[in-house]
Amino acid sequence: MFEGRLFASAYVGRLSTLMLLLAALACATPPVRAQAPAAGEPPEAACADKTSNVETTQCLGEFAAKVDRDLNALWPRVLASIDGASHLTKAQRADWKAKLTAAQRHWIAFKTADCREPVGYEWFGGTGMSGAISTCLAKHTLDRMNDLKARYLGR
Repeated sequence: MFEGRLFASAYVGRLSTLMLLLAALACATPPVRAQAPAAGEPPEAACADKTSNVETTQCLGEFAAKVDRDLNALWPRVLASIDGASHLTKAQRADWKAKLTAAQRHWIAFKTADCREPVGYEWFGGTGMSGAISTCLAKHTLDRMNDLKARYLGR
């Protein structure tokens, strides 16, 4: 009985030491940062230098979040460009903004629906699924940004 307690105590001590070592290593690991891909390159290029599935998945998630923030920063400029449509009345410009905002909400729902479950089935729930979902979200967001820039800021 006493030997069993002694063994358990030594085991718990070693396990605690191992957990502390792993925690220290996790804190010492530099954060993964996504780099924007060159023009015309796919979103996956932002994380091409990552060497593990964990790093790639984290990087792609960060990249998808970054382009989403970029789209959110672009949106006020898009809406402001409508104010420059002097051929329309104030009411018509307000209606245009409301219709565009509604369309944007529908686009967000489409992007989410298109990238979540369908991509999961495409990857059979495998280890690359999270990265593939982030890539899909980033690609749709980059395409939407290019579309909005061309239609509203490139005139």
